[in-house]
Amino acid sequence: MRLKLAVAVFLLILSIPIKSMAIDAPTEVEADLLAYDHDKDAALAKGKVKIIQGKETVFADEAIYLRKDNKLYAKGNVKLLKEDGSIYYADVVNLDHKLQKGRLLSFKSRIGKKGLFSSHAAEMKDKKHIRLHSIVFSPCSVCKNNLRPFLPLWQIRASEANIDLEKERVHYKNARIEAYGVPVFYTPYFSTPTPNAKRKSGVLPPILTGSTTNGGAVKIPLYLNIASNKDFTYSPSISQNKKRPIIHELEFRHMLPNGSYTLSGSIAHGEKLDKDRKKLKGKYTYGHIDSFGNFTQKEGIASGDYGFEVKRVKDPSLTYTKVYNILPDDILTSRLYHTKTKENYYVDSQAVLFQDLRPGFYDSTTPHALPLINVEHHKKLDNIDALVATRMNLLHISRAQGNSYKRTSAQTEIKKKVEMESGHIIELSMKGRADGYSITEKKIKSHHNNTTYKSVKKGEHARFSPQLKGKVSYPVIKTGKTYSILLEPTAQIVASPKIKQNKKIPNEDSQIFEISASNLFSDNRYGGLDVIEGGNRANYGINGYLDNSILDKIHFLVGQSYSFNKPEYKEDSGLQDKFSDYVGQFEYGLSEKLSILHRIRVDKQSLNPNRNELSLSYQGKKYIFSMDYSFASKKVVNNNTNIFRQEISAYSGYNFYDAWWITAKIRRNLGRKPLGVTRSIISSGLGLNYYGECLSIGLEAQREYTMIKNLKPRTTYLLKISIPTF
Repeated sequence: MRLKLAVAVFLLILSIPIKSMAIDAPTEVEADLLAYDHDKDAALAKGKVKIIQGKETVFADEAIYLRKDNKLYAKGNVKLLKEDGSIYYADVVNLDHKLQKGRLLSFKSRIGKKGLFSSHAAEMKDKKHIRLHSIVFSPCSVCKNNLRPFLPLWQIRASEANIDLEKERVHYKNARIEAYGVPVFYTPYFSTPTPNAKRKSGVLPPILTGSTTNGGAVKIPLYLNIASNKDFTYSPSISQNKKRPIIHELEFRHMLPNGSYTLSGSIAHGEKLDKDRKKLKGKYTYGHIDSFGNFTQKEGIASGDYGFEVKRVKDPSLTYTKVYNILPDDILTSRLYHTKTKENYYVDSQAVLFQDLRPGFYDSTTPHALPLINVEHHKKLDNIDALVATRMNLLHISRAQGNSYKRTSAQTEIKKKVEMESGHIIELSMKGRADGYSITEKKIKSHHNNTTYKSVKKGEHARFSPQLKGKVSYPVIKTGKTYSILLEPTAQIVASPKIKQNKKIPNEDSQIFEISASNLFSDNRYGGLDVIEGGNRANYGINGYLDNSILDKIHFLVGQSYSFNKPEYKEDSGLQDKFSDYVGQFEYGLSEKLSILHRIRVDKQSLNPNRNELSLSYQGKKYIFSMDYSFASKKVVNNNTNIFRQEISAYSGYNFYDAWWITAKIRRNLGRKPLGVTRSIISSGLGLNYYGECLSIGLEAQREYTMIKNLKPRTTYLLKISIPTF
C-alpha cells in the first residue's frame, strides 16, 4: 500500500522535533514504505520513492533523510527533475534538503531537448553550477543502426567540465573530440554553449573554400549577439594565395515590431585592375552591398507594405562578385517600394536602379526607373451588374546617356460577365487607353572610339487606343467513380483600330513579343505598355482538366490566333501570318512526388516545334530530380547561327545511406556549336551532404566554363560544417 504524506506531518506523527529543519517550501513524499530510525535519527523511504521539494523532484528506489545533517541520500535508479526541465540521472546521490547542492555518482544528464552528459561523478555547487569528472558529451543518438553500433557520430570527452547554467556555457578541460569513438582533435581548454542556451556571441564553424584561380581560403564567422532582436556577424575570408585580398564580409540583422531588415556586404583591398581586368599600378578597394528590408504599416496614410533592396558592386571590371562567388546575378537590382491594397484599389510605388555586370553594358546607358507607380481601382455597377476597372501607370526612365522619358498611361475598362442557362459563359468588355510621353535624349559617347551620336527621339507624343472584347466559353463536366473531366472550349474576339507604331516612342518594356499559351487570350500580348497590339483578331482554344486515381491531375490548354488584318509582326513572334502558330501548355501531376510542365509552340504548316520547353520535378524520400529543357527553332532566333538554340539543366540527389546525400548538377547547351565556341557545357557540380540530427556537412565542387573578360573557366570548392545543437 502506497503512502502519500507531507514530510512535516510524517515527522510530527513520529514525535520528532522539526524546529531545526530549514525547509523553505512544503515537502511531499510518496513511497511504498515510510519508517523512522530513532538510533540514527533518520527518516526512511523505500519502494517507488518520490520526493517533491518546491519545484524540484527526486525519484529513487530508496531514500534516507538525516535530520541532524539536513542531508538526503538516495540510491537506485535516481532521477532528479529540475525546475528548468532538465533531468539528472544517477546511481547514488547525496543532496541537501533543498535538492540543489550535493554529489551524484554515475551521473547522466539531459539539459534541454538535445545533448546528453555522462560522467563518473558530479558536484552540484548550487542551483546554477555543476562540476563533472571524466565527462562525455554528445547530442547524437547512440543506437545499433549507427555506422559503428552504439557509438555516436561525434562526442566530446574531457577530464573535467564545469556547467554554468546562469551564463549558459560549458567549460571543458583536457578535451578531445571523437568521431565514432576515434580521437580527431585535442585541446587543453574548450568551451561551448549549453544545449538549451539562447544564442550567444562567439566563433561560428569555419567555412573552407577554394578555386583554381584564387587558391584556398577559410572564412571564420565571428558572431555578436547584440540583443534579442538584433545581431552582427563579421566573416573575414583569408586565403593562402597572397595575390587574393582578405575579404571582409559583414552582416547586421534587426527584427522590429513591424518587420525586419538585413544590412550585408563586403570589402576587400587588393591589386588594382582596369575594366578589362588588366593589372594596374597601386591598390584598389573593392566591395559590394546586398541588403534588404520588409515592413508593414497597419494604419495611417502610409499604411501597407514597404521596404527596400540594395545590390551594388564597386569594381571597375564589375567581376568582383563573380570571381569570389559572392552573388550569381548578372544584373543587380536596387529598389524602394510601397504597396497598399484595399478592398477596391491597389497602389504600388517603386524606385528602381540597375547595375548591369554583363560585358558590353555600361552604367551610363543603363536605365533607372525613378519612379514607377501603378494604381488600380475597381468599382461595381449594380444597376447593370458590371465592373469598372481603372488603371494608371506613371514611369520616369532616366539615363546618364541616351533616351530618358516620362510616361503617363491611363486606362478604363467596363467588364460584364453573363452565365447563360444553356451553360455558356459570356464575358464582354469595353476599354479605352491613353498614353503620353515626354522624351529627352543625351548624346551617347562611345566607350570604344569616343565618337558621339546625335539624338533622334526627342519630343512629346500622345496616343489613344479603344478596344472591344468578347469571350464565350462552354464548360462541360463529366464525373465517374474514379475520375472527373472538365473540357472548356473558348473563343474570343478582340476589336481595335490598327495602330502604326510611332518610332519616336522608345520601347523599353515590350521588346519581347511572342505568342504562347500564357498570353493567348490577352488583350495586349506585349509584356509592357510602350507598344500596343492593335487590329482585329480572334483567339480560340480549349481548356481541359482531368483528375483521376491513376494520373492524379492533368491540365492542358491548346489554341491559335487569327488576325483579320495584314500582320506586321516579325517571324520570330509566331504571328507573322493571319493564322498564328499553334500553342499549348500541359501540366501533369502524376503523383504528389512527380510534376511535369510542358510548353510548346508548333509551326502551323510543318507542325515542327518552333518553341519547346519542358520542366520536370520529382521529390521522393530517397531520390530527388529536376530538369529544365528549352528549344528554339531558327525562326525564333531569326536564323542567327552564332548562338545555341537548345539548353538543358538537371539536378539530382540520392540518399545513399542514413542521412548522407550525394548530388550532381549540370547546365549545358545542345546542338551544333556556333563558330568560335569550343565548349557546350556552361557549368557542372558535385556535392556530398550529411543532414544529421547533431551535425550537418556540406562539401561541394563546381566548375564554371563561361569566360568573363579575361577570367578563365574555374573550379570552386566549398566545405561547410554546422552543429544544430548549438
